[in-house]
Amino acid sequence: MMTNPVNKSKTPISPKLVAKAYKEHGSLKRAWKNKFSDIAWRRVLENYREAVDQGLMPIIRVGAKTSAQLKDPAKTLSHHKGSDRAMETKVVAVPTEGVKRYLFTTAQNNTDIFMPFWKNLLVLKEHYDAELHVARFVYLTNSTSSSTDKQKAFERLDGIEREKQDISWDLAFDPYLSDHRMEIAPGLVWCGEQNTLPTAENPLSGFESFTGRKSAIFPHVKLAMQSVPSAKHAPTKFNYTTGTVTKRNYIQRKAGLKAEFHHAYAALLVEVTPTGDWFVRQVNSNSEGVIQDLDVVVDAKGKLTTGNPVEAISWDDIHVAQMDPWVQTLSWGPGGIVDQLKPKHQFFHDVLDFRAKSHHELKHPHRMFRRYLLGETDVKMEMTDVCEFLRYAARGYCKNVIVDSNHHDHLGRWLEEVDGRFDPKNAEFWAEMQGRVLGSLRAGKENPDYLALAVEAVDPELFKNGGLTFLERDESYIVCEDANGGIECGTHGHAGPNGSRGSPQAFSRTGRKYNLGHYHMATIKDGVYTGGTCGKLDPDWTAGPGAWSHSFIVTYPTGKRAIVTRWNNKWRA
Repeated sequence: MMTNPVNKSKTPISPKLVAKAYKEHGSLKRAWKNKFSDIAWRRVLENYREAVDQGLMPIIRVGAKTSAQLKDPAKTLSHHKGSDRAMETKVVAVPTEGVKRYLFTTAQNNTDIFMPFWKNLLVLKEHYDAELHVARFVYLTNSTSSSTDKQKAFERLDGIEREKQDISWDLAFDPYLSDHRMEIAPGLVWCGEQNTLPTAENPLSGFESFTGRKSAIFPHVKLAMQSVPSAKHAPTKFNYTTGTVTKRNYIQRKAGLKAEFHHAYAALLVEVTPTGDWFVRQVNSNSEGVIQDLDVVVDAKGKLTTGNPVEAISWDDIHVAQMDPWVQTLSWGPGGIVDQLKPKHQFFHDVLDFRAKSHHELKHPHRMFRRYLLGETDVKMEMTDVCEFLRYAARGYCKNVIVDSNHHDHLGRWLEEVDGRFDPKNAEFWAEMQGRVLGSLRAGKENPDYLALAVEAVDPELFKNGGLTFLERDESYIVCEDANGGIECGTHGHAGPNGSRGSPQAFSRTGRKYNLGHYHMATIKDGVYTGGTCGKLDPDWTAGPGAWSHSFIVTYPTGKRAIVTRWNNKWRA
């Protein structure tokens, strides 16, 4: 940094001299260091602006300069014809038979490959006979500018030996380079042309309407997922990022240091069926390169095995009274998802919907009359259905954990706020539950577990011997403790930090990894994953566009996770 006072400089400076020095050296910074080193940078900039105003030199484009631009600054502002139409999308035909699989990831320029993950990714590719697509991105760590147009960077490689270039990628990527846009399945687009900065905190921000109503995959070093609202009866749109295969290589400032922490050695696996159905899952590596996709594991030595159990499944919001029957059968029926993945833990959120007497509807006589017509006003009957579901879904080979949730508290609110004596259908159960709640308080419980008390009342045998664990309010349940502190699975998500309403963004600031329920929308935000719902996606009490989905979270023993979405009565190809 120059410290010479401006008024003591003996070097002449003027707009004309600055323009001449710029043409000679090809860079304003170089002109300053070589011609005006004893003049404050502020004065050089002032004269540069005057030179531009006088037409003595062009406006300097912000960003890195090519060698040709340094030799001839006039090329900086070369004329481009532009394009009449938006970028075209190549449409890939669905397979005529079998399953077509793809793996998508990204790579940074001038950066080494993380070989443990790369080798194992190739093993997984061969196992699935998948197409591997690697999108390149440019991030310059040795420049005052941290980005450049990657298409311009590619042009610099034409006709010149690559190893002599400023910007390059490992030759191992050559067979898999994919820097174009293509629709790999009906309604799913690979946006390989994107060049989002790896330091972007929210890499999917602003892309909600990108690709229209089609879901999209964006190359980025961070793992993220966003559910975009769709019309009432239309499928939810999903936006995904991929993770990367190159090592951490960032400018050591705030943005770069934060990006290092969230840097993910990962790829996105896509399965496409002949009917055009597609399924997407995250394939995330630990520091030894170990990856797991459902029951498939590639270990640190590159050995692939199948039939491996998962650590946990977070089913998220069950809502028994409004559950889609096909979702229940697909998930817990004989040979269903839970029996195929054999988790060590399964977590249930909002098992009770409390549709019978929801406080949201008690003051709406028309809605309550409709409940009466549908035969849905019997609280004990709804609890009986909940108990039958828990018997159906619980497995002896895993821990069956019921997370304290806001809809379970609807039962408590009914007991506190409604005089059940004037409700003949529910008066007896209301009175019995009052006695159980008061007994719980007398026994020293600060916050009664309303759902546990109701299950004990309706099905004592299930409560005692059903292998169920009921978490109390704010009770922690962490899995994979040895994987960077583990993942909190005992939080529903409705109660946020410091008494606020919960949100993925709010929980992401706590520094803890979470598997949350509550929102019905599949999301990945930093270390926070949220699943969807097992209930209907268009219940009668909602209106307008929504982003709900039948998604759930799979957690692996490595501490890595994936979000899996069920639709069209399938959960994988």
